[in-house]
Amino acid sequence: MNAIENDNYMDYCGKLFIKIFEQRPTIWKEYVDWVKDNIHRDGYEQKIFERIWYVEKWHECIDYAFKVLVDDMEFWIGEPAKLLFMKTQDNIVLERKKQWLFDKLHENRLDVGKCRKLIDVVVTVLPEWKLEFITEFLKDNKKMEDFEKLHLFPVFCSWSGSEVPLILEKIEFLKSLKDNLKGIDYIEHKKYLEERCRSFEKYKEEVELREYLENADYA
Repeated sequence: MNAIENDNYMDYCGKLFIKIFEQRPTIWKEYVDWVKDNIHRDGYEQKIFERIWYVEKWHECIDYAFKVLVDDMEFWIGEPAKLLFMKTQDNIVLERKKQWLFDKLHENRLDVGKCRKLIDVVVTVLPEWKLEFITEFLKDNKKMEDFEKLHLFPVFCSWSGSEVPLILEKIEFLKSLKDNLKGIDYIEHKKYLEERCRSFEKYKEEVELREYLENADYA
């Protein structure tokens, strides 16, 4: 940890760390605790976190890291979520990440606070999974008041150019989610999604007008 503090790219690929971990597994907790206090540093953390998914006790290691870096965070979880669940081309690791998130979602199905954080991770880092995860959550927990607490989109987002495509993407997702909810248990959920669609449609019109006027000023 002292070496890393003095050189951001010390052991950038995490190979040395894993060798130490094999001899003394307790270094993982020390490392995670250190990362919590240095969450905004870059370069090395992601490589080391990716390598931990390959070790035999990966599930136990991720349990601890998630508790420290995500569960104990009160606000923005974007950075730790990216460290733990960044996209990868390795199908084995990708499947482990998906399975871990699904397992935790089922374990905490009645704890909406924990489920919201798990879904926040998916929405922020792996949005292509969010329809599947939100639908899965609703199979275990059909409470409307809990559903309303979920973040269906990233808490923070940025874009360049027009905002309209981003709004259209959100509308399309809400429609897809609504179409995936079958049965009388989800009548209120569907009404809620329809209301959100209408709200985004109205916002889209406002954005289109604003962007038109801004472009007219530049012309």
